[in-house]
Amino acid sequence: MRQSRRAPTTASTASGGWQSREDYHGWAGRAAAPLLARVIEVVRHATQQLFALYRPEERTHWSVATWSNIYHKGDFHRSHSHPGSTWSGAYYVDPGAVDPKNPQSGKLALFNPNVAAPMSFYRASIPMRYVIHPEPGLIMHPYTGRTARVSVTFNVKKEPYP
Repeated sequence: MRQSRRAPTTASTASGGWQSREDYHGWAGRAAAPLLARVIEVVRHATQQLFALYRPEERTHWSVATWSNIYHKGDFHRSHSHPGSTWSGAYYVDPGAVDPKNPQSGKLALFNPNVAAPMSFYRASIPMRYVIHPEPGLIMHPYTGRTARVSVTFNVKKEPYP
């Protein structure tokens, strides 16, 4: 929260709220180390699962960009993608207070950007739209709660890319 008072927002996909530059891992210091280690652990595990299905294991190196977000009542993300990223995600440090008067508050709709997905024989495993009910640690939009919602978002890219 202190960083949001020190630096201007860089929010490009948000309507309202505050977003840091992609340097969270630099200014958050030792407090960020456990989360960043967990991000890499999850990325390695997910990648190994895919390699087991589709191709042999290969030595993989990662570059990581991380940033922080703070949202207040009425703030939300517009539909967006993370081009060039092998994996992207968010961890909600504080999911905020859910608005009991708005059942849509804090829900996230994930969309498959592949417009041909309904024609795929994988369509059962690749839904065009998926809605997640808010839980701590998940990415959520839009937000109408009464307290701030704080997250750390990341993009992880396989090196060399692709």
